[in-house]
Amino acid sequence: MKRLLPLLFLLTLAGCDEETVATTATPAAPETPAAGQPQAATLVEPGRSCADFQFYKGGQSLGASATIDPIVHFNPKGRVDFYVFGGAGLFHRYQEFTAPTVSVLTGFDPFFGFTPIAVPANQVLSSYSVNKPGMDIGAGIAFGSKWHGKFFAEAKYMRIFESSNRRSDTEYLPVTFGFRW
Repeated sequence: MKRLLPLLFLLTLAGCDEETVATTATPAAPETPAAGQPQAATLVEPGRSCADFQFYKGGQSLGASATIDPIVHFNPKGRVDFYVFGGAGLFHRYQEFTAPTVSVLTGFDPFFGFTPIAVPANQVLSSYSVNKPGMDIGAGIAFGSKWHGKFFAEAKYMRIFESSNRRSDTEYLPVTFGFRW
Protein backbone atom coordinates (compact mmCIF):
# COMPACT_ATOMS: atom_id res chain seq x y z
CA MET A 1 0.00 0.00 0.00
CA LYS A 2 1.17 3.49 -0.73
CA ARG A 3 1.56 6.06 1.99
CA LEU A 4 1.16 9.77 1.40
CA LEU A 5 2.49 12.43 3.76
CA PRO A 6 3.84 10.19 6.53
CA LEU A 7 5.12 12.04 9.55
CA LEU A 8 7.67 10.15 11.56
CA PHE A 9 8.25 10.91 15.20
CA LEU A 10 11.24 8.99 16.47
CA LEU A 11 11.50 8.67 20.22
CA THR A 12 15.07 7.97 21.15
CA LEU A 13 16.12 7.56 24.74
CA ALA A 14 19.73 8.60 25.10
CA GLY A 15 21.78 10.80 27.34
CA CYS A 16 23.76 10.96 30.51
CA ASP A 17 22.38 11.82 33.92
CA GLU A 18 24.44 12.88 36.89
CA GLU A 19 22.25 10.59 38.98
CA THR A 20 24.10 8.43 41.49
CA VAL A 21 23.19 5.22 43.23
CA ALA A 22 24.54 3.38 46.27
CA THR A 23 26.58 0.28 45.54
CA THR A 24 28.87 -2.01 47.51
CA ALA A 25 31.47 -2.25 44.74
CA THR A 26 35.00 -1.31 45.74
CA PRO A 27 36.42 1.35 43.39
CA ALA A 28 39.81 0.81 41.75
CA ALA A 29 41.23 4.10 43.13
CA PRO A 30 43.94 3.67 45.79
CA GLU A 31 42.16 5.92 48.32
CA THR A 32 39.28 3.49 48.80
CA PRO A 33 37.32 3.50 52.04
CA ALA A 34 36.60 0.28 53.90
CA ALA A 35 35.38 -2.57 51.70
CA GLY A 36 31.62 -3.07 51.69
CA GLN A 37 30.92 0.59 52.52
CA PRO A 38 28.44 2.20 50.07
CA GLN A 39 30.05 4.23 47.28
CA ALA A 40 28.52 6.62 44.72
CA ALA A 41 28.48 5.25 41.17
CA THR A 42 27.36 7.11 38.04
CA LEU A 43 24.84 5.30 35.82
CA VAL A 44 26.72 5.29 32.50
CA GLU A 45 28.30 2.77 30.18
CA PRO A 46 30.99 0.60 31.88
CA GLY A 47 34.45 2.12 31.48
CA ARG A 48 33.07 5.58 30.66
CA SER A 49 32.27 8.54 32.86
CA CYS A 50 29.46 11.02 32.45
CA ALA A 51 32.03 13.68 31.51
CA ASP A 52 33.02 11.58 28.47
CA PHE A 53 29.49 11.87 27.07
CA GLN A 54 29.10 15.57 27.91
CA PHE A 55 32.16 16.37 25.77
CA TYR A 56 30.11 15.62 22.66
CA LYS A 57 27.99 18.73 22.13
CA GLY A 58 26.06 17.45 19.12
CA GLY A 59 25.60 14.62 16.72
CA GLN A 60 23.07 12.48 14.97
CA SER A 61 21.84 8.94 14.78
CA LEU A 62 20.33 7.69 11.54
CA GLY A 63 18.72 4.37 10.75
CA ALA A 64 17.31 2.42 7.84
CA SER A 65 15.75 -1.02 7.59
CA ALA A 66 14.56 -3.62 5.11
CA THR A 67 12.04 -5.92 6.81
CA ILE A 68 9.33 -8.40 5.94
CA ASP A 69 6.23 -7.52 8.01
CA PRO A 70 3.04 -9.55 7.57
CA ILE A 71 -0.08 -7.53 8.52
CA VAL A 72 -3.24 -8.93 10.14
CA HIS A 73 -6.30 -6.67 9.62
CA PHE A 74 -9.26 -7.11 11.97
CA ASN A 75 -11.77 -5.10 9.86
CA PRO A 76 -10.15 -4.36 6.46
CA LYS A 77 -13.40 -3.39 4.64
CA GLY A 78 -14.89 -1.26 7.45
CA ARG A 79 -14.57 2.44 8.19
CA VAL A 80 -12.36 1.73 11.22
CA ASP A 81 -9.65 -0.91 10.91
CA PHE A 82 -7.35 -2.09 13.68
CA TYR A 83 -4.29 -4.07 12.58
CA VAL A 84 -1.15 -5.67 14.00
CA PHE A 85 2.10 -6.51 12.25
CA GLY A 86 5.55 -7.84 12.99
CA GLY A 87 8.57 -9.24 11.28
CA ALA A 88 12.32 -9.31 10.93
CA GLY A 89 14.97 -8.03 8.60
CA LEU A 90 18.23 -6.14 8.17
CA PHE A 91 18.83 -2.86 10.00
CA HIS A 92 21.47 -0.19 9.35
CA ARG A 93 22.50 2.30 12.06
CA TYR A 94 24.84 5.27 11.73
CA GLN A 95 25.86 7.31 14.75
CA GLU A 96 27.99 10.44 14.79
CA PHE A 97 29.21 12.69 17.64
CA THR A 98 30.26 16.27 16.92
CA ALA A 99 31.58 19.34 18.70
CA PRO A 100 31.49 22.97 17.58
CA THR A 101 34.68 24.43 16.16
CA VAL A 102 35.85 27.33 14.01
CA SER A 103 37.11 26.92 10.45
CA VAL A 104 39.23 29.55 8.75
CA LEU A 105 38.49 30.18 5.09
CA THR A 106 39.94 32.63 2.61
CA GLY A 107 37.40 35.25 1.59
CA PHE A 108 37.52 38.19 -0.78
CA ASP A 109 36.65 41.74 0.20
CA PRO A 110 36.79 44.44 -2.54
CA PHE A 111 38.52 46.88 -0.16
CA PHE A 112 40.88 44.53 1.79
CA GLY A 113 41.37 41.86 -0.91
CA PHE A 114 41.83 38.24 0.12
CA THR A 115 41.51 37.84 3.90
CA PRO A 116 41.03 34.95 6.32
CA ILE A 117 37.48 34.57 7.62
CA ALA A 118 36.51 32.51 10.67
CA VAL A 119 33.21 30.61 10.29
CA PRO A 120 31.46 28.26 12.74
CA ALA A 121 31.59 24.55 11.86
CA ASN A 122 31.08 21.10 13.38
CA GLN A 123 33.96 18.70 13.87
CA VAL A 124 33.16 14.97 13.76
CA LEU A 125 34.77 13.45 16.84
CA SER A 126 33.51 9.91 16.46
CA SER A 127 31.31 7.97 14.05
CA TYR A 128 30.01 4.40 13.95
CA SER A 129 28.12 2.43 11.32
CA VAL A 130 26.76 -1.11 11.58
CA ASN A 131 24.46 -3.53 9.70
CA LYS A 132 22.75 -6.09 11.94
CA PRO A 133 19.62 -8.27 11.99
CA GLY A 134 16.63 -7.11 13.97
CA MET A 135 12.90 -7.43 14.57
CA ASP A 136 9.85 -5.22 14.85
CA ILE A 137 6.31 -5.55 16.11
CA GLY A 138 3.53 -3.00 16.13
CA ALA A 139 -0.11 -2.05 15.87
CA GLY A 140 -2.12 0.60 14.11
CA ILE A 141 -5.56 1.99 13.45
CA ALA A 142 -6.99 3.36 10.19
CA PHE A 143 -10.07 5.60 9.67
CA GLY A 144 -11.89 6.20 6.38
CA SER A 145 -14.43 4.80 3.95
CA LYS A 146 -14.05 1.34 2.46
CA TRP A 147 -13.81 2.69 -1.14
CA HIS A 148 -11.51 5.65 -0.59
CA GLY A 149 -8.28 6.27 1.28
CA LYS A 150 -7.79 5.93 5.01
CA PHE A 151 -5.93 8.03 7.55
CA PHE A 152 -3.77 5.90 9.80
CA ALA A 153 -1.66 6.01 12.96
CA GLU A 154 0.69 3.25 13.99
CA ALA A 155 3.39 2.56 16.55
CA LYS A 156 6.13 0.01 16.14
CA TYR A 157 8.73 -1.38 18.57
CA MET A 158 12.02 -1.96 16.75
CA ARG A 159 15.10 -3.76 18.05
CA ILE A 160 18.51 -4.18 16.41
CA PHE A 161 20.47 -7.16 17.75
CA GLU A 162 23.93 -5.61 18.32
CA SER A 163 25.54 -8.49 20.25
CA SER A 164 24.76 -11.39 22.55
CA ASN A 165 24.49 -8.89 25.43
CA ARG A 166 20.87 -7.67 25.44
CA ARG A 167 21.82 -4.37 27.13
CA SER A 168 23.80 -3.25 24.07
CA ASP A 169 20.92 -3.75 21.61
CA THR A 170 19.41 -0.67 19.97
CA GLU A 171 15.69 -0.21 20.68
CA TYR A 172 13.36 2.55 19.54
CA LEU A 173 9.68 3.29 19.06
CA PRO A 174 8.72 5.22 15.90
CA VAL A 175 5.16 6.58 15.69
CA THR A 176 3.85 7.18 12.15
CA PHE A 177 0.83 9.16 10.91
CA GLY A 178 -0.24 9.21 7.28
CA PHE A 179 -2.79 8.53 4.54
CA ARG A 180 -3.25 5.29 2.52
CA TRP A 181 -5.30 4.76 -0.61
